[in-house]
Amino acid sequence: FPILIGRAYTPVIKFVLCGICIDLVFARLADGAKLLQLRPRQHQQRVSSATGKRPLPPTIAPREELKLDDADLIGLDEAGVRSLNGVRVAQYLLQLVPDVDAFRLTLRAVKEWAVVHGLYSNVLGFLGGVNWAILVAWVCVRNEDATASTLLRIFMRTFSKWKWPTPVLLGPVSYEAPPNVTPLPVWNPKANPRDRAHLMPIVTPCFPSMNSSYNVGQPQMRRLKQEFVLADQLIADIEKGERDWDELFVGKEFFRQHIHFIKVDIIATSEDGFRAWFGLCESRLRIFVAAMESDDLGTQCYPFAKCFRRVEEDDDGEERHIASFFVALRFDEGVEDVDLKPNAEEFLYKINSWEGRQEGMDLMIDCLVQNELPSFVFDDVDVDNTDGVLLGDEDDMSISDLDDEYDKERKDDDSDDLHLSPSKKRKPATCNTA
Repeated sequence: FPILIGRAYTPVIKFVLCGICIDLVFARLADGAKLLQLRPRQHQQRVSSATGKRPLPPTIAPREELKLDDADLIGLDEAGVRSLNGVRVAQYLLQLVPDVDAFRLTLRAVKEWAVVHGLYSNVLGFLGGVNWAILVAWVCVRNEDATASTLLRIFMRTFSKWKWPTPVLLGPVSYEAPPNVTPLPVWNPKANPRDRAHLMPIVTPCFPSMNSSYNVGQPQMRRLKQEFVLADQLIADIEKGERDWDELFVGKEFFRQHIHFIKVDIIATSEDGFRAWFGLCESRLRIFVAAMESDDLGTQCYPFAKCFRRVEEDDDGEERHIASFFVALRFDEGVEDVDLKPNAEEFLYKINSWEGRQEGMDLMIDCLVQNELPSFVFDDVDVDNTDGVLLGDEDDMSISDLDDEYDKERKDDDSDDLHLSPSKKRKPATCNTA
């Protein structure tokens, strides 16, 4: 069933069709003439006067894609422009890169790497589909003849050394609206303090240019930078014949690299209720992570942008839909005890104030140490790109594709305090929503 997210920055309907996650956006063009020209037409073949054979069934002409340009922005409001620009950016990138096949294969590899390592989610403050696509396109444009395996190596090397907040730009930013198009805000760090505060600017190439990665926070950027470095080192070992490509797409090491974790369970007793509850809670998790990151407390957060979804039965045999998110925590030297209850209470207040909350919707926050982690975080799970496929075929990226290329070259006011003691193992505390 589709989910209408009307208050989203860009209004969107999210649904799954034949196993493929789709984000359906809408924009109403002022001039629909171009759309009418693309309307499928039936072609009826006539009876041949020479042979007298019966005509074949009507055929439908091959479908064409509407090519968008600046003129299509005329008459659109800001939300309409944002909706349209998702397609405009995709078309722009495909026209920009010198080798579309190499671009698509490299992008699929990068996205799979990002998903399994918990780096793929715009809503959780990491990077989403368009962000990764722009980064890959930036590399492709500067390495016209490189194969996908070489592009992947250059990609990791480039962004492991990138001096953020230097922006990633595919071209000069245009600050003036095209003729007859309503002037709209454009990303401009020199004139706008909010833009200047962005940590990892990845700027869209079509008017109005925006920072597509404005959601990225300090904890997310820390993890991204570290994972870029680790991937760069791993690929260097692959080149030496010491490692295999498969190792790049194994993400279980995150849970072995840290000792302390926050687990957030989003729970609902019906599938429909779970979809709505999950969407609301997921959209607030980034705020919770930012609140736990504190110089005063001496805490650093390492969020893992991948949910672990499952269906379980409670003691009464009632079905519960659960999604678990994890945030690893590290502490400054000398920190003996950390009280996270105020952070959890603020987060729970925001969640509990949602008007759409129904009976059966719950949320639990647990403090765990590594040996208390559920076994499923170490299980092999299928890569599930919840943000959909962008700019590529819906096929799964095959490791052998890279091999071939390379061969060629995470309640109550009286709940327990949420404490973490870095120096000793404690029984995990739980905070349940009322």
